[in-house]
Amino acid sequence: MGCDGKTHARFPALNLVTRQIMNRFAIVLTMILSVDAFGDFNYDRYEPASLETASANMYVDPRADYFIEAGEFKYLSAGLFTGNYRESLLETSQFIEKWVKALGHLEEYSTMFKYEVEIEQNGQLYWLPLQNGLVDAFATEVCGGCKVSLYIMTAGSIKQRRVFFINEFKAN
Repeated sequence: MGCDGKTHARFPALNLVTRQIMNRFAIVLTMILSVDAFGDFNYDRYEPASLETASANMYVDPRADYFIEAGEFKYLSAGLFTGNYRESLLETSQFIEKWVKALGHLEEYSTMFKYEVEIEQNGQLYWLPLQNGLVDAFATEVCGGCKVSLYIMTAGSIKQRRVFFINEFKAN
């Protein structure tokens, strides 16, 4: 079974509604685990590291077109906002769609990162997807040429280019 939309091939007892409820519960649980007891963003879950170090911590098979990181590797990384931003590249949007599907997130997550910001760190330039909910605050609080602390999560890679999502930031 499984193609009828009512049962799941691996778990026949789980109907579509039960699976949707379980998916929503998993998302709520993930959100709860990312905040502290007072409902605030949990900054302590982010390990200080440069983007270069965070990239080196992620093994990616050189033959892979895409690599989806299933773990939650989170880093605090400071850099300089160059003042450049863009709509997410098509390949980044496609990667995010694959990330959402592979990890079983809600389909709405596919459009959660509409823009990327350019960050300079140690002479290297990086384009990082920024959560839609942070775009206005980022534009208001972080000026081009200003230092910013980024709370990022490893998402995976497109070919050998690492992808980190910006979950939060602090203008310095």
